[in-house]
Order: sequence, then structure tokens, then C-alpha cells
Amino acid sequence: MAKGKEDWLKDILIGDQEKQRTEDSGDRVNGMNRAAALLGKLDTATRDRILGKEGGHSGISKQIRERMFTFEDLVLVDKRHMPMVLKQIGKQDLILAMKKCSPAVKDWIYQAMSSRLAGMFQEDLDATGPTPLRLVEEAQQKIAKIIRRLAEDGKIAIKGHGEEYV
Repeated sequence: MAKGKEDWLKDILIGDQEKQRTEDSGDRVNGMNRAAALLGKLDTATRDRILGKEGGHSGISKQIRERMFTFEDLVLVDKRHMPMVLKQIGKQDLILAMKKCSPAVKDWIYQAMSSRLAGMFQEDLDATGPTPLRLVEEAQQKIAKIIRRLAEDGKIAIKGHGEEYV
């Protein structure tokens, strides 16, 4: 009998908890955060197969997704912090990542740029030929990692992640 997505996630979490019990290190990682970090390293298709792509996530899948940040979540970055984020991202990585993203993400990125720079990016994006999906997803993961690092360092705010801002 094949395991369901919830069974796989439970196995990851239980395995992580067992590992924590046997480690002598005082630096323990929360099981949900560990699962989110592991799943964040996977390609989009595999991650969606494990967690489910449907909108109404439930149970463990929902808890893990809440701890993950993917390229599509770029729209959750505070608008004031987008210029700083874009300065940290290489132009080629951004163009590659934008080859396969939602129109909302593209609009969010273009809004964070001057109209002249946005036009140049759009031209460069339109001029790129077919690109292996693997390279696009690698660029997206690289950018998501940069954003997670900036958020962890407290340099940017992400809506719905971390501290609440008022």
C-alpha cells in the first residue's frame, strides 16, 4: 500500500524527533522547521507531490508550508524592502527565475524597479530562449534562500512569517 503525503511528512518529523533525542548537542531544530528546510530544497514538482498543491492545505502539510518560503512567496516581502532584496539577487538568476513564475510575482518585481529597469528586464526575459526547468528552479531556490537569510537576519519583513509588525 502506497503512503499518503501525510504519512511521508509524519515519517520525516518522527525521524527528526528521534534524531534530536539521540544527539548530545544543545542546538536542537524544531521538526516542522527541519521538514520545511528539507522540502524547500526539493524541486517544485516533487515538493507539490509531497505536500499537495491544492489550496486548502490541512494538518502537517499546512504547518510545514507556513514555515516555507518559495520564490512565489516573493509577493509577501514588504514593498519597502524589495529594492534591498533585488540588490542581493544576481540579474541572471532573477531573469532565469522569472521564466516560470506567476504574473503576480513578475508584476511585484517590476513594481520594485524603475520603469526603465523593468523594461530592460522584460526585454532580457523575452529574449532568453528555452531554458531547462532545472536551471529555472535552481535560480528560484537560490533567490528564496537569499530572502530567507535576509528575513532571518532581520533585514527584511515577510508578511505572515516571523514577528508581527504594526
